[in-house]
Formats: sequence, C-alpha cells, structure tokens
Amino acid sequence: MGGGDKPASLYEILGVAPDATGEQLKIAFRQKAAKLHPDRAGGDTAKFQKVRAAYAVLKSPVTRKAYDETGDVGGMDLMESARAELFSLTRQVMQQASVSQDVTRLDICSLLVREIKKTQDEVRGNLSQTQQVIGQYEIIAKRFKRKGGGDNLLASLALEELRTYNKNIVKLRKVIDRGDMMLTLLEDYEYLVEPPQEQYRQAVWSTTTVV
Repeated sequence: MGGGDKPASLYEILGVAPDATGEQLKIAFRQKAAKLHPDRAGGDTAKFQKVRAAYAVLKSPVTRKAYDETGDVGGMDLMESARAELFSLTRQVMQQASVSQDVTRLDICSLLVREIKKTQDEVRGNLSQTQQVIGQYEIIAKRFKRKGGGDNLLASLALEELRTYNKNIVKLRKVIDRGDMMLTLLEDYEYLVEPPQEQYRQAVWSTTTVV
C-alpha cells in the first residue's frame, strides 16, 4: 500500500472497536502486552511501547474523550503531568504519615484520593466564581459606549480583562482534568492496611475460644 496510509488509531493498536468498554480495553491491553513484552520470546519493544501508550490514553475517560473528539494523543501530556503531580503528592503524604502516624493502619491510597478530590472541589469553586465574573464582564463590555463613536477604549479594557479570565478558566479546567487522571492512575494501586487493634483482639479470641 502507498506511503500516504493513515497511521493506526489507538483502538486499532489495541485491536478493539471504538465503542469498546473499559473492561474490554483492559483485557485487550493485557493480552497484547503479554504477547509483545520485551522479556518474552518473540517480544517486540517498539510495539509493546505503542500498546502501552495507547492504553494509557484510552483507559482514562478524560483523555479518551479528548482523543475521540480530536484524534489528538495530546492526552499523553496530561498523563505525564498527572503522574508527576501524583508522585509529588505521594511524597508529601508519605513524609507526613511517617512522622506522626502508624503507617501500618493508615490507608495512604485513601488519603491521596481524599487530597485530590479536596483540591478538585476547591478548584471547582474557583471555576464557578470565575464563570460568574466572566458573565458580568461580558455585560460590562457591551454597555460601555463612546459618545460620538470612535475607539471604545473602556470596552476594549473590559474585553482584555475578559480574555484574562477566560485563560484562567482553561487553567482551572486543566487542574480538574489532571485530578481525574491522577484518580485513574491510583485505581491501579492499593495500600495494605493492618486491621484495627480491637478487631485483631476479637479475631484472636474467636480462634482460641473453646465451645
């Protein structure tokens, strides 16, 4: 075939249909990854990396939606940003927990989820306020009129402020999307926690009590 062929889509790389469910994506990825893994006889490093990159984009609803709408794999940038932010947050939580907590009974994964969602809630609050301000500035820009015509400098100033607020909206939404990606990355992990001491005593008692 000619050199102008379109590159394979991420769905084609995984061997699934564009409407594949999350579970179907996971199964396809595991099968492909097991077959192509470099440590396996007949494995292919380049193809393995492509399969892993395709799944990284499609397994997150955020980056999958962006890919479906644009065909752009820019979601990889979001994933890398989310991974870096998750590593940074995990370091902070581990440091704090190791100083003042019993890390055998503290679910660090749950703490991470809580912190991410807390940040998202705060950002959503800022987003809502910013959207309200934008609505007000749109009204202001329309209501400034210059008598006799000519350059409407005050309306231009309002529009300039409006553009700044719109840029902030984009930044805030990226923070929320990054949080969603961080939560997706965390789904692959769990933290093994010791049972509470009281439950442990009850468990020991139940195994040693003679009826």
